[in-house]
Amino acid sequence: MIQPMSSLKLQTMNSPDFPADFSCGVSSVDELIASAFFTTMMRQGRAYNILVDGMIVGSCMFRFSVIKDENDEYYSNDHAYPVVEIVYIAVDKRIQHRGIGTVALDYFISRIKSIVSDLPVRFIVLNAFNHLEKWYNNRGFRPIDFVKDDLHPNTKHMRLDLLDHTPVDQYTDQLS
Repeated sequence: MIQPMSSLKLQTMNSPDFPADFSCGVSSVDELIASAFFTTMMRQGRAYNILVDGMIVGSCMFRFSVIKDENDEYYSNDHAYPVVEIVYIAVDKRIQHRGIGTVALDYFISRIKSIVSDLPVRFIVLNAFNHLEKWYNNRGFRPIDFVKDDLHPNTKHMRLDLLDHTPVDQYTDQLS
């Protein structure tokens, strides 16, 4: 676990330098981290270093995207929803299972919610490894059953709904 006196911070990745011995244990995610600075620089996403007490212990990235849900009961005229996609959250495999990923995800969700509070963003989405589905589920994410990913068979697409359903329910009740 992160020690009570520890401080976790997200810092925008502002150089291509990343600890050479870092690995989250998943080569495809390690490759994303290696290209994260360029992705951030080109504004295709925003990568962050995860620091605990000033030391880089991980990395994470998000970007804006769109999903289409033809079956959703609340939909816009084209069934498309703007989303923030968490591309990855990676903690150095040497210090995993100490609560760093949990604190980072909670902080990241909070940051995303504050950033998009005035933007038309409906969901936070991510592609979770199957063994982490319950962990994400405990943080409010639900499976997206209509999205299939043949390239990553050991993963499940998940989303966290940012919509306050109360005004929508009240509006639809008035229509009926």
